[in-house]
Amino acid sequence: NHRLPSVNSVRLITTIYRTSEKPKPTGKCTFEIRELFATALCTYFDSMLRSHLLYDVKEQRQYDRLKKENKRDFCASDFYGPEHCLRLITRLPELLPYVLIDDKRLGEVVSAHRDFIQFLDHNFETFFPEVMMP
Repeated sequence: NHRLPSVNSVRLITTIYRTSEKPKPTGKCTFEIRELFATALCTYFDSMLRSHLLYDVKEQRQYDRLKKENKRDFCASDFYGPEHCLRLITRLPELLPYVLIDDKRLGEVVSAHRDFIQFLDHNFETFFPEVMMP
């Protein structure tokens, strides 16, 4: 079980990403594409977490308890943190073939995916402070 809510929630991370200027967006990844990607990432995260991103029954029970306790106000992206976000980021390439988008938009998603990974790497110590502890 993870300590929830996370200090660095998926929503917080994507908000920082969409407003961040450092590092600058790369390649085809404009600020507008960052905005769309960040919004879509939270939407996918909220809809996929329980069925695709939680690894065991304990995590699923924790999710069910959180959802029950927070009823109308529950968005998984407000509770779960960077380690769960990474689970989605690593699965995203295998999900893309099932998304109905044109080649131009697909290129933008791939560019934003790469840009987001660079952003996480650049901010690793901020988002994963427990990994940095001795």
